[in-house]
Amino acid sequence: MKKLIVVGVAAAMTASVLAVPSVKPRIDDLKVVQNGNRIVTITYKLADAPAVVTVDIQTNSQADAAGAWASIGGENITPALSGDAGKLQANSDQTRTILWRPRKSWPDHLFKNGTARAVLTAWAAEEPPTFMVVDLVDANNRFTYYADKASLPGGIGDRVYKTNKILFRRIPAAGVTWKMGSPETEGRRGSDEDLHDVTLTEDYYMAVYETTCRQYQLVRSYWYANRGESTKDFYGYYYWNDGYSNYYSDQDTIDMCPVHQTYYAMLRGKDDSLYNWPKNGHDVIHNGFFGVLRTMTGGELLFDLPTEAQWEFAARAGTSGQTYFGDVYPASYWGYDETAISANCWWWKNSRVTGGTTEGRISHPVGTKTANNFDLYDMLGNVGEACLDQYKTHLGTVAAMDPEGPETETENPSRVRRGGACCSEEDPSTWGLRSARRWSVDQIDNSMWGKMFHGFRIWAPAVAK
Repeated sequence: MKKLIVVGVAAAMTASVLAVPSVKPRIDDLKVVQNGNRIVTITYKLADAPAVVTVDIQTNSQADAAGAWASIGGENITPALSGDAGKLQANSDQTRTILWRPRKSWPDHLFKNGTARAVLTAWAAEEPPTFMVVDLVDANNRFTYYADKASLPGGIGDRVYKTNKILFRRIPAAGVTWKMGSPETEGRRGSDEDLHDVTLTEDYYMAVYETTCRQYQLVRSYWYANRGESTKDFYGYYYWNDGYSNYYSDQDTIDMCPVHQTYYAMLRGKDDSLYNWPKNGHDVIHNGFFGVLRTMTGGELLFDLPTEAQWEFAARAGTSGQTYFGDVYPASYWGYDETAISANCWWWKNSRVTGGTTEGRISHPVGTKTANNFDLYDMLGNVGEACLDQYKTHLGTVAAMDPEGPETETENPSRVRRGGACCSEEDPSTWGLRSARRWSVDQIDNSMWGKMFHGFRIWAPAVAK
């Protein structure tokens, strides 16, 4: 990953350079000063190319700074950080300023004797930081970037990333060749899971969580508010009316549940000439969910659904077995590891709830099970997740690069759904809790039961905006 690291040592009021490759962008004139109130002021200039600048604060175990340097931890830095950090900055002669207030997060410490330093990392716009946060409420602060999980304010599980903000994780896919599909020996294998090599040429962002009811409501409400119409109550409108309100008594819990009863055309638009992936690429209708999300965020990023290859690569997160948490189905057709599945998924065995006048399976608040190696939650179970591709019966065994699915046009082509759902495993026909499992679903289905537990996860290109 291309990046430029520049280090400022506050005690000497100078700057030095560590491991400088001959790449752009470049940080110049870095200075670090701490005043009597312990506020640390970091100034710099950005040259050669736009970049997102992130900050690390490091300490040295030796008074003469001859020891090893260690970060104080992102959780101690970003909550007290403000100014020109975590945003895409233009290269110019302008002096940029970052303020760090360590009084609470780093008490009883000072930048002195060369034992503390600020490390700035410049991430090129085309190679952005690991995490991106999109704010659905603050129009003046739409995009913020963080170098790692520890730097996320509140931590990755904070409620805000399941409600008013969307948290994205960069998926390191560029140039990786991997096996898509499943081998013939895999337990519960489907006949449409042809094993073949796939290479993805670019990294991309995937939402850490399935799209929640609150996030969906904020986007759709933006559309109606900007048309001068009253905001509609989207709770109970785009997902099972007899579901959440019967089982969850508080709105906060419903807010964090994945939205479902969605379908492909609802998300991308209903005009055949524009939403027909892959013929028209990432074109979407302005009043579909993704069209509104793009407008809402200034048209900066082409938010969309992932292709099924992008989905499977992200779900596997470097693994090659049945699931990202191991093999849970024997090759002998029947049986499963109930303990392992229940620890990692909302599925048939643990999603039954009783409330109101009904009893049945229901999805649960996102992020309450374990994540995979890419920090993505609920990739298996909870709700199924829509993909861009038109469904085809066989993936084929020929190696593919950036597969997009077939281009065959029909009046209403079926689309791919991945990831299983909370209703999975009642019987062998619902073998959904495997990374390779595929479904064919109607892209325009207005029936309640036809799109039950059909949700989605947001994809975005890995470009800083």
